[in-house]
Amino acid sequence: MDSEKRMNDARVAVLAAVPHLEFVDIQHGAAVGDPGCAALASMQSLRYLELKDSCATRKGLASLAKASKLTRLEIGVPEEVADDGLAELAALADLETLDFSGSGTTGAGWKAFRGHARLRRLEMSSEALEESSMEHLAGMPALESVKIFRAKKFTDAALKPLTKCAKLRAVDFMY
Repeated sequence: MDSEKRMNDARVAVLAAVPHLEFVDIQHGAAVGDPGCAALASMQSLRYLELKDSCATRKGLASLAKASKLTRLEIGVPEEVADDGLAELAALADLETLDFSGSGTTGAGWKAFRGHARLRRLEMSSEALEESSMEHLAGMPALESVKIFRAKKFTDAALKPLTKCAKLRAVDFMY
């Protein structure tokens, strides 16, 4: 896709001026970085954001974590910010659904979500995902659904921490 046709930071800034926008879906091939994340966070009515290919850094995800009404987030991030960026998103107190894709994500960022009262659905895709990170899921009291994809380092032992998730109703693993 030509760069002039892709969604970018400047175009996101224009969208931020739409007063009652609740849903934004920015698909693959976008060029949305830290300034775009800050603009998205300024949207007072934003509840659902799909940003599959961001080029945001940890700073951008920290900005995005200020989107106080966000309940559903589907985001892909560069490898170098994966775990740190994931931890930043724990500040989204109303977040119910998180689909976080980052090729370098080990899952260490999930520790920041311990005690998160509303997170019900979690989806993660990363070949670097560590089996030990599953222990952090037990600290998410509202967790009902877990989907893990491309977790090549997992063994059967990765499932054991899920027995501590009292509200868990659905599990989807694709190793």
